[in-house]
Amino acid sequence: MFTARWPGILPSLLHPPDRHGGRGTATGIALVAGVEAIARNCPAGPHLMSASLVQDGLPTLWATSGRGAGEIQCDDGTVELGMAFARRDPVLHPGRATVRFTLRDWYTGEQLAESTRTIWIPC
Repeated sequence: MFTARWPGILPSLLHPPDRHGGRGTATGIALVAGVEAIARNCPAGPHLMSASLVQDGLPTLWATSGRGAGEIQCDDGTVELGMAFARRDPVLHPGRATVRFTLRDWYTGEQLAESTRTIWIPC
């Protein structure tokens, strides 16, 4: 069911404010990796999306307001899935990582699709 766009990494830098309220310093840089996939023939209705990124054997948090699965609405067609990931200690870095997307039925929890890929986070 999944057709992923690879590479699907959209890196950006976050500069947290420094202790003096400024715009941020290089000491607090964290790489944010955005990953996208496409689910084809997604059954109509609400579904739960789970996404994970692992680098160097360590999990990574969603760089959004949630940590769990997201709600996806399908219409028997194609739906784009995406998630941004970030980690502060140790930070994400250019190199290999493993990404997994899973879709489950909202009501039954039945797994509809899963896709795992090894990706490269660019500089």
